[in-house]
Amino acid sequence: MSKKLEPAGVGAIAATGTNVGQPAVTRRLLTDRQAAEYLGICSRSVYNLVARKQLPTLKVGRARRFDVEDLNAFIASRKILPSGWKERKPAAAR
Repeated sequence: MSKKLEPAGVGAIAATGTNVGQPAVTRRLLTDRQAAEYLGICSRSVYNLVARKQLPTLKVGRARRFDVEDLNAFIASRKILPSGWKERKPAAAR
């Protein structure tokens, strides 16, 4: 099975099957290296974020894994809007 990572912060990380015609499987839990690549930072920065409790992890046995949804929430929480920019509200809230 070959793994293909999307560019930092874009889309989902997918692992595609080797058989032709099989659907791609979307991974939800990532290793530290995959999480670093997903965020566009080095592994050391991921370890620092975990140590400062800014990035949640899951323990699977002795291994540490990162949930893609948590990584997306981390990205969204760090977004800085330009001054004067108003965040769009959903149509139902208007």
